[in-house]
Amino acid sequence: MRSSLECLQEFIDKNGEEWQKRLSTCMKSDEELSPDERACFQDFVEAYREAVIAGKSDELGAVKKRIANDLLADELREYIDQYLTGFYAAEPLRTLEVKDFDSAKKLADLIFEEKIVRFNPAIYEKYADFGFDAEQTFASVVNVVASLAEFTVEGNLQKKAIEEAVYTNIRITRKLSSYIAEKTDRNFEQIRAGLILRRLSENN
Repeated sequence: MRSSLECLQEFIDKNGEEWQKRLSTCMKSDEELSPDERACFQDFVEAYREAVIAGKSDELGAVKKRIANDLLADELREYIDQYLTGFYAAEPLRTLEVKDFDSAKKLADLIFEEKIVRFNPAIYEKYADFGFDAEQTFASVVNVVASLAEFTVEGNLQKKAIEEAVYTNIRITRKLSSYIAEKTDRNFEQIRAGLILRRLSENN
């Protein structure tokens, strides 16, 4: 995969002197972009997102230097961070699975049993059982896993695609991503039925 700096340079080459204005426009709306321009912009966004996830400070610094506009650089980082809310929220889960993989699996089980398939309002009170210091942090992890499961069911994804979506969005290990994908696939129809009922309720 090319670096975000390389992808940015390609975007600059394609857009000429107006590239800074065009980059800002792309972040606001891609409705008017040509297929080629949309692909170029998305290549840069994905490469930059990967650099943020990997903590490549040198590469991120080089991109900021090349942009040479603090306001535009800040706009870019805010734009990318919108796509990384799940990744940030799942940080305690990544930490937990490194310390104790079995506990991470048990947490996944709990999320499916008491948040996704059925709902127990008391689930959020169980944060200390998994070593969390605050209920809000625990709730964020529960909600991001639940949202991912529902998102993949809404998309009618196959199990392998579910695993890839989970891994790509929150970067837990492949092993735990596979476990969550398996549980999603096993409960697929029940989750879908719950989503349909929720939509009907919202529309009444």
